[in-house]
Amino acid sequence: MKIIFFTLLFSSIIISCSNNKYKFFKTGNNNFTIDVPSNLIQPSEIEDGSLINLVEDTADILNGLSIVIYDDSILEEGDSISISDYSNYIAENILDETLNSNFIFEPKDTIINNYNCKVFKINGSYNNDLSNKTVCYYCCIYKGKFNYYNVTIMCSEDKLTSYMPVINKVFNSFEEK
Repeated sequence: MKIIFFTLLFSSIIISCSNNKYKFFKTGNNNFTIDVPSNLIQPSEIEDGSLINLVEDTADILNGLSIVIYDDSILEEGDSISISDYSNYIAENILDETLNSNFIFEPKDTIINNYNCKVFKINGSYNNDLSNKTVCYYCCIYKGKFNYYNVTIMCSEDKLTSYMPVINKVFNSFEEK
């Protein structure tokens, strides 16, 4: 059901997540776990503040899949920031990293594994890339009990269809501890 929802949400074809091409392993920290493809490695330069930063090809970020996860402990009693405000904050940060951002899905409200989530996609040109390839940022913001979790998956637009089963599996595997 979740796979079908994400497929319809992103207007992609329905593909089964039981793709044997990718093997997954569970990773995370004291606050959460998530399944990621086992062929991803940590790059030499990691994103500031990220808990998990994994790439498929360190030589060319657009040659494969990239996953960055942030755990923002901003939910406290009486805290007034909403998941909508937080997803807008994340979108603005991504837009700062891209050139010619041209296609923004409005964040969609959904529930994944009983977590309220906002899911959105931004297409743009990556600042460090001279090839004029379009990069897709798929983001899922999970509202946990005490934290917001931002899972951002990035790949080149021309590889998006082949990565959709992987993106769906990663998003659907998130669990807060």
